[in-house]
Amino acid sequence: MTPVLLMNTHARVYRKPSNVDRAKEEIICPMCISVFDTPLSLNCLHSYCEKCIKSLLRSSPNKTSIVCPECRAATLIPEDGVAGKLLL
Repeated sequence: MTPVLLMNTHARVYRKPSNVDRAKEEIICPMCISVFDTPLSLNCLHSYCEKCIKSLLRSSPNKTSIVCPECRAATLIPEDGVAGKLLL
């Protein structure tokens, strides 16, 4: 009888992020997965494209703050909107 080798198909291999991986994190918007187009930073310092921030604002129930999709921290929206601003 031939022995059968069983493999764990759920095992994951983790590797240390390379410099290229870290550089991609700096220029890729985590919401739209595209190169940043007018990047804006929230209070928590996570950054997104202006269009992604506006999308978050449209879906926000109170329109005066948005919640970061990564860490759930709230950021107040300035009275004059978000166009081209750092939202700190």
